[in-house]
Amino acid sequence: MPIDEDEDVEISFPITFAVLGTPVSLQASAQSREDWKQRVREASRTVVAEHCWASEEQVSLTIYDFPTDATGGDIDNIIKPIQDAMHPQIVQDDEQISRVVAQRFTPHEGENLQSTQIWLPRRW
Repeated sequence: MPIDEDEDVEISFPITFAVLGTPVSLQASAQSREDWKQRVREASRTVVAEHCWASEEQVSLTIYDFPTDATGGDIDNIIKPIQDAMHPQIVQDDEQISRVVAQRFTPHEGENLQSTQIWLPRRW
């Protein structure tokens, strides 16, 4: 959904965006985590205008991970850096994320997808 600068300043949920690249885990270096969070924030700006206010509501976070190979780390370790990246543009505090669903889709022969898609419905 393209951004309309004339729209309301409140985020209209649900929002969906894709982040290209390999998600980092909590065990990654501080610099790697910050780089990944910045990448997530930049991707979110494709669907949430910078003039929008961060939500005060409880939200649900759904993460779909499409790795290029089956050697990726544990999926639970990529969640927190993504949650942290939702603040301050989407939520005022990452404690507002009250439900998280994460799913990894292992690659099939011949496919080469490398992105993390993030869906944020307000209510579930």
